Amino acid sequence: MTENFVLFLATLDFTQPATDTIFLVLKKDNPSGLPDHDAQIEIAVRFR
Repeated sequence: MTENFVLFLATLDFTQPATDTIFLVLKKDNPSGLPDHDAQIEIAVRFR
């Protein structure tokens, strides 16, 4: 376990969305299930 960011590589395949902006949501692993340990970040992805 670490408190630091962990590097990773991912490839996302998807079809063109119906809107100009979608959100990539990265959630912290929370095996305890306790709401106090939940954390996430949302990254806006814009299409033109």
